[in-house]
Amino acid sequence: QKSGEGGLRGIFMPLCERRSCGFTQKMELIIEKGNIPKLLNLLSGNHHVIIPQERKGEIIFDELTDHEDIVLDYRVTVLPPKKYFLPPDENLFIYSQKKVRTINPDNKKIIIFGLNLKDMEAITQLDEIMSLHYHDYFYWKRRSKCILVGITDRKRVVPSSVDLILERVDEQLYRAVSLTKDGKMILSKKRFFKKRNVNNTVSKSHNSQVMQELTKLLLDPETLADAVKW
Repeated sequence: QKSGEGGLRGIFMPLCERRSCGFTQKMELIIEKGNIPKLLNLLSGNHHVIIPQERKGEIIFDELTDHEDIVLDYRVTVLPPKKYFLPPDENLFIYSQKKVRTINPDNKKIIIFGLNLKDMEAITQLDEIMSLHYHDYFYWKRRSKCILVGITDRKRVVPSSVDLILERVDEQLYRAVSLTKDGKMILSKKRFFKKRNVNNTVSKSHNSQVMQELTKLLLDPETLADAVKW
């Protein structure tokens, strides 16, 4: 109990304050929907930028060009985005009379942008499979050059394979959350992102309700004992 504070409030309010009762403030990065194509055009200077786009009524992942529109809310694609690090066919070796030479993939990094939650989860599971027992050299040679950017609804749990998440705030606004250094690299393009204050306010009536619940807890010995044991 703090000096000068009495009763239940003196015992429990420090805990409530640590759990964001009252007022706290933090910053977040947001990007407007209209700035996304501009950001991708800039990134395409040093990366192959792959986006979901519509072709003949179907959604496919293909490289960004000047005239394509990004489909930010696709459900299913004709082919999964894994084709960029696990292609259906590729040349692995070149044989000659004197030696065998391994073919190395293109060194230019790939940004796969706009993944939905299902594709993010599928890639995470594929990463796990390709790490079991035998480390697939060709898979990881390509996979290590891929930067994954996913789009989700706000406050969704996302798989660990993703580098950057854009959480949909509304139809025109996304909150950007970096999970890796590659994600931070994209966020470093500061002119496309804005900082915004996030105020988490809990009303006095809510604090009063918390104190009432704590009072009930202390008046019920069995419930209190269970809570302490837990």
